Amino acid sequence: MAIKVYGSMFSTATLRVLLCLAEKDLDFELINVDLASGEHKTPHMLSRSVSI
Repeated sequence: MAIKVYGSMFSTATLRVLLCLAEKDLDFELINVDLASGEHKTPHMLSRSVSI
């Protein structure tokens, strides 16, 4: 089972996460989010937010 990472390849935060997962040799799947069009602010994406 792969870890799903929602983000953009142009985001340095996403790249850091991908680098850490690759260094630990973990399976992951990048699900591209178009930040330029505001996709990260849609209700569908906001419902995926983790509350602490």
